[in-house]
Amino acid sequence: MDKKLLKKKLESKGFSKASYQSRSISFNDIPNFEIRESLIDQRIIEGYAVIWGSVNSHREKFTRGAFAKSIRELGPSSNSNFKIKFRDEHGRACSLFAELEENEIGLRFKTKPLDPVQWSDDVLVQVRSGTINNFSIGFAYVWDKVEYDESNDIIVINEAKLFEISSVAIPSEMESFAVRSLITEEQLIDDTERFIDELPKSFQLRCRKLFAKYTTLYNSEPQRREFALRNKRAVKDKAKLDINFITKNL
Repeated sequence: MDKKLLKKKLESKGFSKASYQSRSISFNDIPNFEIRESLIDQRIIEGYAVIWGSVNSHREKFTRGAFAKSIRELGPSSNSNFKIKFRDEHGRACSLFAELEENEIGLRFKTKPLDPVQWSDDVLVQVRSGTINNFSIGFAYVWDKVEYDESNDIIVINEAKLFEISSVAIPSEMESFAVRSLITEEQLIDDTERFIDELPKSFQLRCRKLFAKYTTLYNSEPQRREFALRNKRAVKDKAKLDINFITKNL
């Protein structure tokens, strides 16, 4: 199916236009999964973020190889300055990955020891207790590698850009990232500053300027925002940052 037709088809079915998507998997859906106390004691978390062939509540199915390029370019063995990270449900970085791979089951990961910060401590306590019982991926469609299986009404994702893996208490079918949209403006700013601080120094100033433009636009009165949306290519959605645009302009 043509890329534009596919987008229209998905949008007509209620799929988000946003560049950034999130999907989660319950511990109960991971074959033979159990929390290994010995690893938790070492501040290490392992598991699966995606299971191949499993159809999620969004009617999506990831195929093996979907994250191969992201792992190669941003994974533990890459030379990238911005590697894929393990985060808590508020987007705060907890650690890098010691292992991130695709095997016959799905997207498997194992973190390095989580950083000695309070939110990492909270994640370890809540994963151990079962309060947190979902892993979530942050990703974007690679539209040329997405197919629509009309006979089964399934979106087949053959490639996606992987941004992060998180531990979350609320699954994606209950809109896990709505948690982020409900946090205070101050928390959102703090989270964004942490994200920018993790970028290479040469990119930080440009990224802050770009974020400031988005913030100003979003906080402007409706009439001015509507005018800007018609005339500014950068703004795709008044409530979301366009990750692809930011990446291309860094």
